[in-house]
Amino acid sequence: MSDLSVHTAPSASATHWRTVLNWPERCLISLLTAIITLCVVLSVAFGQGVAWGAFGLTLVPTLGLFLAGLYIRARKNAPNLAHLAIANSLYLGFTGATTLLIYLRFPVTSPLLDETLMQIDAWVGYSWPALLNWLAGYP
Repeated sequence: MSDLSVHTAPSASATHWRTVLNWPERCLISLLTAIITLCVVLSVAFGQGVAWGAFGLTLVPTLGLFLAGLYIRARKNAPNLAHLAIANSLYLGFTGATTLLIYLRFPVTSPLLDETLMQIDAWVGYSWPALLNWLAGYP
């Protein structure tokens, strides 16, 4: 026999964070937290200054959308809207965190590999200038 009951919003006792967040969301939040922690560690380790106040302001919409998604999931009967809000909040969070992670990678202080790559090109018999000159001859 099939279940034809109408599912409504969970009761107040069933809105614990483990029941409100599903497993992939918990994993993504953990990953986002790890990336932000990595940004802090790299900033301190390499002594690179970061405008933490401005970065924190970029996380305000992330937190707002996330809390709105949790509220919608826990109190309203609109699971698709809740998924949309939570997914967009995680997207915004990852965008900000990865932007900061990329920023912390620059300036590049390690020696460039240009000389080594040119030696390998010469050993193989490949020449970038010759290729570009050859391509320039064809419109």
